[in-house]
Amino acid sequence: MRMPALLACAFVAGAAVMIGETAAPRLLAPQLGTGVLTWSSVFATWLLGLAIGCAIGGRIVDAKGARFLGPAFLASAVGLALIPPLSELLRTLLGGVPHGLRVPLTVVPANLPVAVFLGTLPPMLTARALQGAGTPGRAIGGMSAAGAGGSLVGTLLSGFALIPAFGVRSIHFGTAAVLLVTGLVLLRRRETAAPTPRPPPPATTPPAASLGRYAFLAGAALLVVESVAGRIAMLRLGASVYTWTSVIAVVLVGLGLGGLLGARLADRHEPRALLARLFLASSGAVATCLWSPVLMVGLASMPGPWAVRVLIGTTATFLLPAVALGTLGPALTRLALEDPEHDGRIVGRMQALGTAGAVVAAIATPYALIPFLQVPLLIITVALVLAAAAEFLRGKHEWPWVLT
Repeated sequence: MRMPALLACAFVAGAAVMIGETAAPRLLAPQLGTGVLTWSSVFATWLLGLAIGCAIGGRIVDAKGARFLGPAFLASAVGLALIPPLSELLRTLLGGVPHGLRVPLTVVPANLPVAVFLGTLPPMLTARALQGAGTPGRAIGGMSAAGAGGSLVGTLLSGFALIPAFGVRSIHFGTAAVLLVTGLVLLRRRETAAPTPRPPPPATTPPAASLGRYAFLAGAALLVVESVAGRIAMLRLGASVYTWTSVIAVVLVGLGLGGLLGARLADRHEPRALLARLFLASSGAVATCLWSPVLMVGLASMPGPWAVRVLIGTTATFLLPAVALGTLGPALTRLALEDPEHDGRIVGRMQALGTAGAVVAAIATPYALIPFLQVPLLIITVALVLAAAAEFLRGKHEWPWVLT
């Protein structure tokens, strides 16, 4: 399978994830309400499923090759189409259960399977793209950007066009149909490709276990910044669909741009020094969020349509941190590659750990970190943690802001 086809598949997979994740709370709203518990349960369930799927998908592609891509798309299509009837069945069965318990008992069984199936796709597609890739970083960055682009389109289409025009159930079935067609097309492809040999990683590359810990940290930091961005935008610009959609769109654009940049840099530079610079750059970018409320309000007060002003305000304040943090995951994945025979396992592990960090942050940020630290101190804490990671990568343990 050629690279354009793989990029198209990654785009479809990314769009399906965000459409399913965006539509789920609205589907469940009539029976579970639109409170924080419903939204956080959906968000955490999808992130957990994606993390599990990444770990599974990487192992599958190493053991069985890319021929399981088609069945994975088909399983995702079936799982997405089953969400509406399964949610309705659970509503009937759990009618007498207290609300606090009914929400997770409804959300998890209906959404976790399809999240796992969709989570298997990115590592399988990326591992396939690495076969025959002369520059692994370019392949990883391209697949990351394609997935983020699909997620961006899925978010905007579902929030502003598809759901209002066709309804939640129709969107589930329509997206499942797209996944079904993609899976059937992939089933017809029987081509195989031998892994391209690549030189061993430089001796200065940190151990794989250490890179996994940094991937977890990068995923957690990104989710904290996204949560902080949403809270600041909500308080300064109001809690509207434009606000949340703008924040999500800016983060996804940053992930796509950062993924392209980070993975390509990893092809060209000494690993440990590059990672230290990327983490230090991320620390500085996150620190700029301290001034985001003032800048956001000033930009939002400009003349023009409200939705456009909100988008300009969130872009100007949060795009830089999103790009900087978006460089970390793909760069870490590129540097973790060793034996081409185990690319799938490495890619899946790194993506799973990054998503696991996001799961932890998604739960901890609204319920513990923001209430305990408040937003300014939380921003400073994340910036300092990233700077400390940079210093450990450099092999130094001094005050992180000292230039040496």
